[in-house]
Amino acid sequence: MNKKPNKVTLIIPGLLDAFSGIDPELFPELPALATLLGKGNSHGIPKDNFETTVCRLFHLSVNESSELPIAQLTWLADFGSQSATPLLRADPVHLQPDRAELRLFPADSLAITTQETEQLLVTLNEQYRSDGHKFISATTTRWYLRPGRQPSIRTRPLSEVAGKDVRSYLPSGDDSAYWKTLFNEIQMLLHAHPVNQRRRDSQQAVINSLWFWGGAPLPVDAPSVEYTVIGKDSLTEGLAKLSGSIFNSAETGSRSAWHANIENKNCLIVCQDLQEAVVYGEFNSWEQLLIEFEQALFNPLLADLKKGDLSSVDLLPCNGRLYQIKRNQLFKFW
Repeated sequence: MNKKPNKVTLIIPGLLDAFSGIDPELFPELPALATLLGKGNSHGIPKDNFETTVCRLFHLSVNESSELPIAQLTWLADFGSQSATPLLRADPVHLQPDRAELRLFPADSLAITTQETEQLLVTLNEQYRSDGHKFISATTTRWYLRPGRQPSIRTRPLSEVAGKDVRSYLPSGDDSAYWKTLFNEIQMLLHAHPVNQRRRDSQQAVINSLWFWGGAPLPVDAPSVEYTVIGKDSLTEGLAKLSGSIFNSAETGSRSAWHANIENKNCLIVCQDLQEAVVYGEFNSWEQLLIEFEQALFNPLLADLKKGDLSSVDLLPCNGRLYQIKRNQLFKFW
């Protein structure tokens, strides 16, 4: 009995529509990617951020407050079980004044230590204990808040705000006034903290705010989806756990890491590396990653399509387009 060819879905934000002001002559040649995009069909879809895109593939949509259960999902990945109480992500960030803007940068570039995390959380928990808040860290860059009650707000994902003027993305909704006030209070509290004084003395970027987001509760019924999931991020891992899908934490740029996992099920590959380079305006890093992915992802995908080991490949760059490449399209000459 012949094995039915599988499908690969690749979520890769930052692949297209990035660095539009760069001279086209500087872009690398990527023949495999060019073939995949050129031979396939392009469909218009909602221009969603990464979080909404990956959740939709697991049949999870926003709630009545336009929120997704990001905190609950990443908590599931971090701690292995669902939280019985409300949760928000409360990630440490750096706010940088830039002319008339106040730009937000995630903690990935801040090199926060475990000791710094512990000291900041002690101060935050002492300050807001009377509000019923509890701050918890899973890693030095991924923090949570157990609020005193489920907030009625709409927040924006960190990936959507990164590198932009934060003031255009503050919480909205019935409880927004309280959360905007809390956002400002925490900035003042962290500004004066000894951790940040030491960072200023050593010319490090300060940890001067928290970004609250992703506070919807989990759905009552878990989504019914079955993938082999390849990725590194905690959201994708949480979605896989919730749905009962297989999850493999691997470098998506390593062919051997993902290729062995597409034998039995449709495969979902999630790669955010390009998006991080775009946020920080690092064209050289973005270019180098594209060259690596050409060899480790796009070339093998194209080869597997040609051989018939794959039936189709869907590329989702989170830019409002779905690029769908089916095997028979590769052999068309128009």
